[in-house]
Amino acid sequence: MNVILCGPPFSGKSTVGKAIAETWQRPFFDTDDLLEQKVGMVISEFYQCVGEEEFRIWERKVLAELLDQTQSVIACGGGIIDPTVKQLGSITYLMVPAEVLWERLLHSGRQPAYLDPKNLEGSFFSHIENRINHYQILADFTIQADQPVCDIIEEIGARYGLK
Repeated sequence: MNVILCGPPFSGKSTVGKAIAETWQRPFFDTDDLLEQKVGMVISEFYQCVGEEEFRIWERKVLAELLDQTQSVIACGGGIIDPTVKQLGSITYLMVPAEVLWERLLHSGRQPAYLDPKNLEGSFFSHIENRINHYQILADFTIQADQPVCDIIEEIGARYGLK
């Protein structure tokens, strides 16, 4: 069974996913990385060029290409809230308080394309608030992910029966 990680941007999906894959010697896929390779652009630029609707179509194409994967770890882009992702495996929502996500964004030096440049903070918190319910509905498990990565890995391993 695949381990699928979902959650908002800056929740640690890629970091945790890579660590899980290394710990349990499984292939790792990051849908954002795969999309960037496919379109030849960084996510934020591609999003700005094509808009949200077309961007989501491309995300679904990337997900479809992963359907043959088994025993893998897949980190989904923060906007992937489509129920079709359940076809890939069991989904763990990495839950992090919005204030922590905001601090991580500030320290990252990146600005996601979906944010309003005139109201970064307001648009960020609004965006996160709008998505939380979708992540909760999508997830088979929810893990508090504002803790050390090793603790998150241990908890996910216990949930999936990984030793």
